[in-house]
Amino acid sequence: NSLNFLETRELIGEQSYVKKPLPQNIELNELWGWIFGAYLAEGNATKFYVSFSNTDPLFLTKIREFAGICNFTFNEYDNNRGFSLGHDIRVNSIQLSRLMKKLCETGSRNKEVPFFAYSARREFVSGLLRGYFDGDGAVSVERRVIRVSYMSEKLIDGIALLLTRFGIFSKKSRGKEY
Repeated sequence: NSLNFLETRELIGEQSYVKKPLPQNIELNELWGWIFGAYLAEGNATKFYVSFSNTDPLFLTKIREFAGICNFTFNEYDNNRGFSLGHDIRVNSIQLSRLMKKLCETGSRNKEVPFFAYSARREFVSGLLRGYFDGDGAVSVERRVIRVSYMSEKLIDGIALLLTRFGIFSKKSRGKEY
């Protein structure tokens, strides 16, 4: 009895005059899960776009493919924020930005797993975890360790709870800032 679709009208309102609206019902599939996970790890929502910051070519390709499927335009920028070179992709969609802010918040201290993810179908949850770990996680098969660090305790708790759906249990420890 899991959720298969997310109704956008109740979350972001009517999209009658929007040039490139989100679907009225977003299918909770692996791709949408991955986008939510990538946003939680590497995303930022502004008024006009959702920005993803990552240098991994596969991660960037998946963002581009998502934008293409949804008919969203995107812009790409290299950056140097002082500690390393980076790359940003901005997906131009006011509606997507509103959806991410409403469901996941924005800012590294405020983000959280969206409420519907806990009852979403397995494919969506798998995609969300993959997107999150593709951005911010570290996996070591040899050491049998999955490591996550983030400033939002709500987000860490949500990721830990989603992992239990796959029989992966965790413990939390605190570092200096994370």
